[in-house]
Amino acid sequence: MAIDTSGEWWVGSDASDIQDYLAALTRSDGGYPSTSYKPLRCDCGASRFMLERSGDVARRTCAMCGTSKFVCRESEDWEEAEAEEGVEQYACVECGTKEANLTVGFAGYDDPKSDGIKWLFVGVRCVQCGVLSCFSDGKVGWGPAQDVIKGA
Repeated sequence: MAIDTSGEWWVGSDASDIQDYLAALTRSDGGYPSTSYKPLRCDCGASRFMLERSGDVARRTCAMCGTSKFVCRESEDWEEAEAEEGVEQYACVECGTKEANLTVGFAGYDDPKSDGIKWLFVGVRCVQCGVLSCFSDGKVGWGPAQDVIKGA
């Protein structure tokens, strides 16, 4: 649980480092800071996924059982984005590995009376070399927050 920031890329020693990475990333770029997080696991118990995106829609596929799910989106969102923008698969920028641990970061609204999620970030940690990055992000704009988080 230590992030090495000495090289070109931030490198995490554990999947839990994704949360710290997303927190630092979203605080530093002047956007929407993430304040809640959900590490992703498949129903089979695995925590290694292949990941692809189309626009701001991400789809994860379990490396163990092959189950695919959208991250806080519906298949209609994917179909529309795919038709307009095509599909990009995750591959680590350092070693090219296609499997990663995933954590979703959520940015809520500034108004404490608003129980929704404004933005989400799909953070990844390469399972081979540990490089951390944010592979996908996008507007959510609905709630209640717990329903959005469950959809990850």
